[in-house]
Amino acid sequence: MKIPQSGLRIDSPAWPLLQSQVTYWAQTSAAGNAFGTTLVCADLANFPSYVGMPVKILSGAAEGLIRQIAVDDGAGTLTVAAPFTNAAGAVQQILAGTRFCILSSIGGAGPTPPAPPSPGVGLWMFGECAPDMAASQTVVRCPNLAGLGDDLFNVEFYMQVIHNDSAPGVAPETEIRQITDYVSATGSFTVNAFTANVEANDKVCVFHELIYLPSVLIQNIFDIVNALFRLAETGSTLTADGTEQIIVQVEAPMGVFEPDQIKIDCGNLNWGDTIILRTYERLAAAGAYIQTDELILDDIQSIPAKIIELEPNRHGVRVTLEQTAGTNRAFVWEYLYKN
Repeated sequence: MKIPQSGLRIDSPAWPLLQSQVTYWAQTSAAGNAFGTTLVCADLANFPSYVGMPVKILSGAAEGLIRQIAVDDGAGTLTVAAPFTNAAGAVQQILAGTRFCILSSIGGAGPTPPAPPSPGVGLWMFGECAPDMAASQTVVRCPNLAGLGDDLFNVEFYMQVIHNDSAPGVAPETEIRQITDYVSATGSFTVNAFTANVEANDKVCVFHELIYLPSVLIQNIFDIVNALFRLAETGSTLTADGTEQIIVQVEAPMGVFEPDQIKIDCGNLNWGDTIILRTYERLAAAGAYIQTDELILDDIQSIPAKIIELEPNRHGVRVTLEQTAGTNRAFVWEYLYKN
C-alpha cells in the first residue's frame, strides 16, 4: 500500500522513519475559514486531540508551511496558532482537497498555542474582531478566541472595546458590557448592547468578573464617599419678631454630619437696632441644646454680611436670631453644609 501521494510503499526501508515523524496524514474534506487559521478534515473526529503538534501543508498555495495546533474541536476542525500564508505573504484559506500531515515532533512550528482556561489563567484575554465581521452592537466575533467551549464566558465574563480600528477614541471604545453567550466554533460573543457598533478589526479584551466587579465596588464606594462630602445649600428670609427665632436646626441626624457655615445679610440694620446671633449644639442623643457661641450686632454694619462657622456634629445643631432693640428687620440667610 502506498502512503497517500508519495512514492513510498509499506515495505519501503523509509517506512519506519516516516512512522516516527508523522502522526496523521490525510487531505481536507472542506474549506477552512477565510482567515487561514483552520483546516477541516471530517476523519479527524475519529482520532485523539492533536493540540500542541505541528501541522504541515503538503499542497496548494500554502504548501510547505508548518503551524502549531492551538485548538482541536474533536469534530474535525483544527485551529492553528497563526494563519497560513501564500507566497505573497497574504493570509491563505485552506481549501477542500488540500493534503496535510500532523508531525510527531512538537516545536519549531510557530507561535505557542494559548493555554486552556483554568483558575488563574485566561481571566483576561485579548481578542481581534474578524476582518469580515458584520458591524453589530451585540455580536462580536473573534477567531483567535474560538474553540474554548460553548458558553464558557456566559454571564461571568465581560468585554471591553479597547481600540476602535476605524475611528480611534470614538464609541464604543472603552465601553464594558457583560457577555451573555459564546459560540466556540466561531469565537462569537453575544453581549449586552454597546452604544455603537463593534466592527471588523476592532480590538477587545474579555475578562472575568473577579477582575471587573471589585473595581466597580471600589468606584461605588468612592462615589458614596464623595457624595457624603458634597457641599449643599439652602436659604430663605427671616423677619424678626422680638423673640429668639430659629434660622437653622438639624435635629437628630443619622450620623456625624458637617454643617459648614451660615451667612446672614445684616445690611437692613439701622441706628438703634440690636440683634443677637446664637449657636447651640446637642452633645448627647435627645439631650438639651447647649449654647456654644453668641454674636451681638448693633446699629448700621459697615460689613453687612456675617458668617457663622459651624463644627462637625453628631446629635444636632441650632442657629438662632433675636432682635432685642429697634425696628424688626428682615434678614436674608444662606446655610451651607456637606451632604
